Amino acid sequence: MLLAHSCTDILGLSSLSYLRLSSNYLLWKLHTETWLSSQILLGHVTGGSPHPSPTIEVRTGNEVSEAPNPNLVKWIRDDQKIMALFFDTLSEEALRSVYGLQTAQEVWFSLAKKYNRISVSMKCDLQCRLQSVSKQGKKLAEYLSDVKLICDQLDSIGCHVPENEKIFGVLNGLGQEYESIIAVIENAMDSEPGLSFEDVEINLTNFDEKIQAYAANNTVSPHLAFSTGRGYTNRGRGQGRSGYSRGRGSYSTRGRGFHQQISQDSSSENNTRPTCQICHKYGHSAYKFYKRFDHAY
Repeated sequence: MLLAHSCTDILGLSSLSYLRLSSNYLLWKLHTETWLSSQILLGHVTGGSPHPSPTIEVRTGNEVSEAPNPNLVKWIRDDQKIMALFFDTLSEEALRSVYGLQTAQEVWFSLAKKYNRISVSMKCDLQCRLQSVSKQGKKLAEYLSDVKLICDQLDSIGCHVPENEKIFGVLNGLGQEYESIIAVIENAMDSEPGLSFEDVEINLTNFDEKIQAYAANNTVSPHLAFSTGRGYTNRGRGQGRSGYSRGRGSYSTRGRGFHQQISQDSSSENNTRPTCQICHKYGHSAYKFYKRFDHAY
């Protein structure tokens, strides 16, 4: 790989050699396009700089002849440098898939076909994930990154996700603690100009920081918890003692009063209740006595 390293150094692309293409096609493509564009070489892979003809016409007076095209040599040299860059940044599996290809453009489109295939099942899967993605158990930054990744993957297969769908995808996965900011964002989406995904990301991040700060400020410190616990215990003991004293006095007084009241009620009740003429007991009359027809009683 000495040739590859020397070529990437010439192009100023040696920093890309750490980024091996495997399942990270979008990231690899972004980095590679950026560097190729900075070197005015992106046309080699997009078709903007096609392969020059081997010869050019040279007119000398009235005579026209063909001569080697000087641009061809430079084009081939640059194209091979790009090929060397690709080979230096591909995984072993990706490298096997482009074996035998001759130009950087062939390699570029072959990789796009392999790693960026348009698939109906992939499209449906990503769209379902966007609708069902949830922040539950994640930090906000991680959750927002997950949503953006899904949207980027949809874009990469030709399914552009509008800003409002990205925003609703984010809002749908938030918990109840974000309800107030969700209402604000939804109202702002109806205004002109509408919110962008970046605007929503900033608003949510600021709101989340306030939530975290509020939670931190309302967390009881161990020292405060200990002091509060002692105070609660003291109040409990004080209430227990005073309540117990009041309980004793009240119980004793009410107990005596209650006993007296029962005695008074019982005597007055006994004086007014009827007496049976047969059994001579209080509480019923002779006509209610159950043995009144028993002549043996």
